[in-house]
Amino acid sequence: MPRPLHARRVSSDSQERGVKTRQNLIETAGRIFADKGYHATTSREICDLAGVNTAAVNYYFGGIRPLYEAAVSEARREVVIPPEAFAAILKHAEPLDQLKAYYGLMARRLLSPAERSWQIRLVTREMVMPTVTTLMADEDFLAPQMHWLRDLLARMLDRPLDHPDIGRAELALNAPFMVLATVERGVLEAIAPSLAEHEREIEPMSRALETFALAGVQALAHKSSGH
Repeated sequence: MPRPLHARRVSSDSQERGVKTRQNLIETAGRIFADKGYHATTSREICDLAGVNTAAVNYYFGGIRPLYEAAVSEARREVVIPPEAFAAILKHAEPLDQLKAYYGLMARRLLSPAERSWQIRLVTREMVMPTVTTLMADEDFLAPQMHWLRDLLARMLDRPLDHPDIGRAELALNAPFMVLATVERGVLEAIAPSLAEHEREIEPMSRALETFALAGVQALAHKSSGH
């Protein structure tokens, strides 16, 4: 016998609330994990910030570890530069301008408020300091982006892809991103108090990081040319 319409509507509403609660937990936990890491985060802290019952993590995910893995999985999908943004980078004719556009975009994403940057910070943290998940062991999702960057640096430095200078340049370029992703915000603000201004500081700090990064690559290129 078919269920009454009212019963079906109640069931549908309950399912919708469940989906919203689950997503709320993922996003709330993702922000905390990105700031503090997996081991320093508790289920109670997540539930309190999400405004849900303290049993919600176990009810929807079966524990904090599956919730962490769900957050990393979602972050992986969001962290790759969108095709339209990457196309805008490639519109620049000169390699230096492409690198400038790429670096500025990445810096702005990492410097953005937590609700807009937790995905890229969590993925970077997990890559730098792996915790309980093997979700980052397969890094194919970033391979096209990384291959493009290596090829760009090889052209700028006039070096073969396997030359040590390429790896050195990659590390120098990515080191500030690793710091932004893994160091707690309070520590960063103690080093650079202007970061406390949040939105107002995104562009100036992005340009500062970009200036230092590009100057380093240009210095390596100048050295490789024999000057």
